[in-house]
Amino acid sequence: MYQLLIVDDEKTIRMGLARVVNWSELGFEVAGVAENGEEALRIVQEKPIDVLLTDIQMPEMNGLSLARQALAYHKEMKVVIISGYSSFEYAQQGIELRVEGYILKPIDLRQISEVFTQIKSRLDTERQIAAVLGGTARIEKAAAARMIAALEHDKGDGMEAVIGELAEQLRPFPPESACSAYRRVLKAVAEHFQFPLGRFRLEQEEAQAMDCEQLEKAFRQDIESGMRIAFNLTDQTAAVLCHRAREELLREYQKTSVSLREIAARLNVSYGYLSSIFTKQFGISLKGYLIQVRMEKALELLLKRRYKIYEIALMVGYTNTRYFSDAFRNFYGVSPTQKLETLHQMLPDQEGGDT
Repeated sequence: MYQLLIVDDEKTIRMGLARVVNWSELGFEVAGVAENGEEALRIVQEKPIDVLLTDIQMPEMNGLSLARQALAYHKEMKVVIISGYSSFEYAQQGIELRVEGYILKPIDLRQISEVFTQIKSRLDTERQIAAVLGGTARIEKAAAARMIAALEHDKGDGMEAVIGELAEQLRPFPPESACSAYRRVLKAVAEHFQFPLGRFRLEQEEAQAMDCEQLEKAFRQDIESGMRIAFNLTDQTAAVLCHRAREELLREYQKTSVSLREIAARLNVSYGYLSSIFTKQFGISLKGYLIQVRMEKALELLLKRRYKIYEIALMVGYTNTRYFSDAFRNFYGVSPTQKLETLHQMLPDQEGGDT
């Protein structure tokens, strides 16, 4: 399956595209959805995206600007633009960016099917050429990136599919080449999660004599063994790391760009480690905890009734008031303005408090 990223600032459109279209039938898997360019770029940096499907009109960063920056990370990625109207200017910029197709609103499922059937055909051809000319390098890189993403963000969901696809791609190669490819993928994952390779089956000399089926089985066992080692931190060590991570988030929640990976690096652990043990320790993800802190601080500021909504948004790390309001509503069930109106009714008047 090719990896697809859907980007649209309108929730109904992006979630509708993710859920209504039968992507697997077209040969694609939704690797992520994002509501803005900044979030989309984070996903592009973390996952090997094959196709970017993005709305062209979005606040702060439009679809073409997003495509330009995303292609800097994955130059072979395909771009499909969603637009409310046909524009010569956009079309010209699209040619420069090698945009593969345009989908006009209102979105027609038949049009999506036609565009993505053509893109899959191109991707299939490119993959076959790459396999012949470049050996297994691109296959290894994509598989390692997808495995790391699955373990860090999805708690291993989808790992079986990634291993199965890797095995299918390596079957045309001689067992010796396939064995070397499996080893390099295993090494990439091992280095990311900081677990040693010495005991693994693929690192033994006997692996060179294995056939494709045996190699796949050994690789699966090695990955499972490696992750057991990687996450085998003592409860005491895990608790210390988690509390330090929480302190870092409490210090940095006001920043507009909090990097959870940088926090993990400062604690000398991988993001995968920290994400897993933090969720286990507190019952909430790192990102979820950051949102919780921001929303609780925002409510405190609302209670003071001294600040406008946009000022509160900036004080808790949001440069876009609309995104702040959406996050507030998702957390509390009402908008900041509605919450403020309720507070005005419940509390005696104080100076200030206009919105």
